[in-house]
Amino acid sequence: MIHIVLCDDDSSMLSKMENEVSAFKGKQRKALDVVQYQDPLLLLEHVKENDIVCNILITDIDMPEMNGMELAEKVRKVNKDMVLIFITSHDEMVYSSIEHGPFRFIRKEFMHEEMELALPAACKCVEVTRSNRFVFKTKEGTRYIDTEEILYVDMDKRRSVLHCIEGKVITAWLTLNEVTSRLNELSTTFIRINKGIIVNIQHVKSIGKGELSLVDGSVLQVSRPLKSQVRKEILCFWGQNL
Repeated sequence: MIHIVLCDDDSSMLSKMENEVSAFKGKQRKALDVVQYQDPLLLLEHVKENDIVCNILITDIDMPEMNGMELAEKVRKVNKDMVLIFITSHDEMVYSSIEHGPFRFIRKEFMHEEMELALPAACKCVEVTRSNRFVFKTKEGTRYIDTEEILYVDMDKRRSVLHCIEGKVITAWLTLNEVTSRLNELSTTFIRINKGIIVNIQHVKSIGKGELSLVDGSVLQVSRPLKSQVRKEILCFWGQNL
């Protein structure tokens, strides 16, 4: 499912945007969810409370309570991979909005022509970004993380604990076998080093006789039966990527 959020304080323009997206949705086999807001502050509140997901934000730049640039900056703090499309009738605002990383600009007077080009490209961008994204449930709700951010995964009782870059530790409501299976569908860089730990070999710094060190300073034990295979896979990875 790709979640598209529309925002414009002008109800007539919001209706035009919704009609364009609905027409696009009707031609696609993709699962698309579309919600619309006239109030950017309400949109932001719902994003922060996880009431909505925002994969693609299509918003007017010039709004009175909160302009589109401010809105995009705040929404992106929650949905960091959000694809941003600005709607505008003021060409001079394009330059001041570049720093917010818009994917496209759509001029209101050319809404139909430019929306037709922007929407399939934006959906493709979302799909490419998702290709290495691990989605899982936690106590707080559903979360996702790019596989490259995971250092290693171990267990706490029957649940898996993801140890990630920048010191993040996240408990997933999955068994280690379930995590292993799902990560292996997304990436070829995860290997089991003992009964209770899988490691992302992208983050291995060194390997010794019975242990390996990660870039964050973690030292993990490698079980004797797996020692030869673990060393072989790490050395192979280094040979191909270093």
